[in-house]
Amino acid sequence: MKKITQDFRTGASRAALMLLSAVLLAGSLSGCGLRETLEKLAGEGGTGENGQTAASAVPEGDQNGGTADSPAAVSASSEDFEENSDGGFLEQLARNPLNADKYQDNIPDEESLFRNAATDYFFYNQLTDEEKIIYDAMKTVAGHPESTEYHKRMEIAADPSSDAFKQEVNRAYDALIYDHPEMFWLREGSGSFTYYYLDSFHLGDQYAVMLQLTEPYQNYQAEMTAFNSAVDSFFSDIDTTQAAPWLALRIHDKLNSLVSYDCELADAVTDTGSASFDLSYSAYGALVADSRGDANTALCDGYTYAYQYLLQQVGIPVVRVTGQAGKSADDLQPHSWTVISLDGEWYETDPTWDDIEPDLNSGDADQTIVQAAVSDTAYWNRVRHYMYDLTTEQISNYTADDSYTYYITTDEYSGYAKFLDDSVHIRTTQGEGEAQGDTLSWLAPTATGTTYTYDYLIQNGG
Repeated sequence: MKKITQDFRTGASRAALMLLSAVLLAGSLSGCGLRETLEKLAGEGGTGENGQTAASAVPEGDQNGGTADSPAAVSASSEDFEENSDGGFLEQLARNPLNADKYQDNIPDEESLFRNAATDYFFYNQLTDEEKIIYDAMKTVAGHPESTEYHKRMEIAADPSSDAFKQEVNRAYDALIYDHPEMFWLREGSGSFTYYYLDSFHLGDQYAVMLQLTEPYQNYQAEMTAFNSAVDSFFSDIDTTQAAPWLALRIHDKLNSLVSYDCELADAVTDTGSASFDLSYSAYGALVADSRGDANTALCDGYTYAYQYLLQQVGIPVVRVTGQAGKSADDLQPHSWTVISLDGEWYETDPTWDDIEPDLNSGDADQTIVQAAVSDTAYWNRVRHYMYDLTTEQISNYTADDSYTYYITTDEYSGYAKFLDDSVHIRTTQGEGEAQGDTLSWLAPTATGTTYTYDYLIQNGG
């Protein structure tokens, strides 16, 4: 959301009434920069007795004096895992390291509360075959997060002690959290994975590597039940059989009518210059509540992940884009938005910036012009879709044309209001991403679609 503060000037001649969204642009985007590399599995594997090797990761950031952009990993021996396994699989394996029967899957039969109706995932498709094996194992284990006793076997060609394997794990992890907004808990600070293997246990030219969670998801039942209920409620009055371009518009509009921008958290991040995880950064914050319990409250990641997840449920391909945005290249804040596919062409949409709210509480008599603009449904709807279905070129260097300027003339005065300003959205480059520990987000597709603009959708049944 961008909340507009007005400065009015009117007179007998047409006044230059500039309501520049850019005035509060930095404030509205503050707090949007929480990187998505919160928990990486990139540990140095330590070999314990019986040749068992284990590696695990801890949440990156303040816990280890690192940052949210650089993996902070720990290693553990088999003895360490025995102390914490409560008699579980690792302890049994340490006692019987050559018992191959113990090196099998242990996944419960009950259905996971994590739901996603998408049939195709963009970042999964960017992985190698071996990275997909790791991704699938992570998704399976994370789908049953109430216990760390569950584990999944992977058959891997890369040496699990090598840097190449750690890179595969990091890419698989990034792809998982980028593809699955419903698994927001993996980014909360407690969700991470542990892998372990026996140096002496090989399958020809492959290694048998076991993967399990490091910590359980304590609020799994309550939060995922609330999340799924909120999603069901969201779709209760939406006709999901309509054509994708118009369905995406309906979802965008309902989401922005539901969600409020988390100004409190954004201000806190601006004041401190740092950000720890809050549910405002997730689809849960947008569709249920943030970490303080404020309903439907989110920052840009929350808007983006919620829009992504909702589109996935109706079969519309969508990818989260990361980068920076602001009124110019000299005034940037970390930001995220979406790129969606309609009839095979990609379009960029920024639901956060489309959630514009003017300040209607001023006592200035010249609020009349703003009231008139907001009351003009056709005009105001265009303003609230100015970041909808653009090309990458358009959103990268946006210029608001005169059609977004609202003119008013009465017997008493003439004036105009301009709610939009020029702006930029700059995507994360490969070099920037890799420097921050981000292995994939820079692969998001370029948008070149020009058919399904907001004006086209409205003129053709929107």
